[in-house]
Amino acid sequence: MRDTLTSVKFDLQINPGVASWPTIREVALAAEDVGFSTLWTMDHLQGSVMRAPDMPECFSLLGALAAATSTIGLGPLVVNVGNRHPGVLANAAATVQLVSGGRLFLGLGAGGGPTSATARERLALGIVPPATVAERHAILESTLDVLDEMWSPTR
Repeated sequence: MRDTLTSVKFDLQINPGVASWPTIREVALAAEDVGFSTLWTMDHLQGSVMRAPDMPECFSLLGALAAATSTIGLGPLVVNVGNRHPGVLANAAATVQLVSGGRLFLGLGAGGGPTSATARERLALGIVPPATVAERHAILESTLDVLDEMWSPTR
């Protein structure tokens, strides 16, 4: 039992919309120092969704955190694939993976429907959120196909 408990990993999620960059950096360094496994940030395009005055773009923030840290895993929890072009998503994630030396964990999700709290982010982009879970999952599957093709074009 003791061996099982010592192998448990702990992660930390931050809301970067309510803190300054120096504070976010300090939290990341402290989390790394005490042994957290992964630091997760949010992928929202508007701070109001998370009751924050603003919201840093997640891949830019993850790149900065990758440069500031050396061992802690980093990731978005989660990327709404309906808000990002799959090619741009693939390149952004690959860049963070490069800068971090392989420490990126990529969380992906299908997003919410037209009445969800996050729908206004899509509407601000001129995208009407698909009404059904099946439609949103189809977009997620299509995005996974693009990521696979861009990251492994010879398969």
